Amino acid sequence: MMMTFQSRRLSVASIAALLVACCGLANAQQAVHEHTHDHTSVLSVRAMQDARYVIQEISKIPGVGRVVPDYKAQTLTIIPKNNAFPSPRMIWDAAQRAQIQPARLATAHGNFNARPLR
Repeated sequence: MMMTFQSRRLSVASIAALLVACCGLANAQQAVHEHTHDHTSVLSVRAMQDARYVIQEISKIPGVGRVVPDYKAQTLTIIPKNNAFPSPRMIWDAAQRAQIQPARLATAHGNFNARPLR
């Protein structure tokens, strides 16, 4: 069976559209994966009225990408840059410098109820 020029053109256009759709799905999958961090830490604090200063202090730590406060849960979620592993001790110390008393720090490498040694 011979394909006419018009049917070949339609086939090529269909294949191109399918490739674009597949690439879009691959990029969407990749974007979701980028937001999944193996080294996210959660700092629970005793009281948090205003988190601006502690966010500034924690954001200065090497490897910290973003700090997200949750006032209702009294927590700060520390999201690293490029799957870095920010120092638990530096996170704890930054909270204390900001005059927010840490209660617990949960990291990929352990949970701390007192100032970590490293």
